[in-house]
Amino acid sequence: MFINGHGYLLQRVVEQQLCQQLNARQIDFQQLLERLASSVPVNTDPELLKVSFQAFDQDRNGKITRDEIRSLLRNLEDRPTEQDIDDMIRLLDTNQDGEIDYDEFVKMMTS
Repeated sequence: MFINGHGYLLQRVVEQQLCQQLNARQIDFQQLLERLASSVPVNTDPELLKVSFQAFDQDRNGKITRDEIRSLLRNLEDRPTEQDIDDMIRLLDTNQDGEIDYDEFVKMMTS
């Protein structure tokens, strides 16, 4: 996120525009992730990464599921298709168990 309050609002507008482009099929899910990653500075502080992971891992089982991804994206006013969610899992799920664990999440956030 940007440092000041105005920057935060600008970041939210950018996120919403990207979600609208995804919903209109103007960009694909991988392009969404790339654009979000390039617009947000990465903070590799272990505590911040843990808190970020927990924002997705709603049931606190150490894995991020399709339902948890869908729920979080809908809270951002996005309506991902099942294909969008499958694409996200496929991109991030390096051990191919169908879920995103903490190590996979950290790898994605710090790459």
